[in-house]
Amino acid sequence: MHKIIDIPSPINLQDSLHAIQWANEANFKRPYRQQFFAYYVSQILADLKQDIRILELGSGPGFFAYELLSRRPSINYTAVDFSAAMHNLAKQRLAAIPHKSVDFILADFKQQDWYTVLNGQRFDYIVIHQALHELRHKAYACDFHKSIAQQVIQPNGSYFITDHLAQPDGNMKNLELYMTKDEHIQSLSNANFRNIQIGLEIEGLCALQATLSGHNQIG
Repeated sequence: MHKIIDIPSPINLQDSLHAIQWANEANFKRPYRQQFFAYYVSQILADLKQDIRILELGSGPGFFAYELLSRRPSINYTAVDFSAAMHNLAKQRLAAIPHKSVDFILADFKQQDWYTVLNGQRFDYIVIHQALHELRHKAYACDFHKSIAQQVIQPNGSYFITDHLAQPDGNMKNLELYMTKDEHIQSLSNANFRNIQIGLEIEGLCALQATLSGHNQIG
């Protein structure tokens, strides 16, 4: 069996200075990231169900959380990140919002049983924005999606996966770390996700949305 060799990260996001640098540069380098946050928010806030639960994986410095909670402070939002430094930045960003139900959890989703930190909670919406590649090899993606399907998402929940696309679909040259559209779709399909659609794509950054049933579709 071919041995998977992890692709090392060029930045240590658990280091406070690196985390601050990343947070300061991310939206400046890619200002269109804001359009992706707005896309998730519009999908979530269109849901009229009471007490919906949101999980963000690789939540970082709280950019999406701020956009969501500034519009609906009462929403149930859980942030999972492996970096305490990122959580601290997110807490600072959210300090001005009178949010009611926010939970910050420290966990590394590269670990096989990472989801146990959620204590059996299931979520209506799961967002992983620009963090799937932090698995550090695309070969892990399908098993990761399976853990979401089997352990984390509600039966009719929506799963948003946004990441940079590999060439020729996008700009990323590392074909072991990044995936093409077809590879994303195949890995989600193999994990029993359905209704897999591309909701937004800008300059090689692509948002896919999937569900576990045939009932939820992107409008």
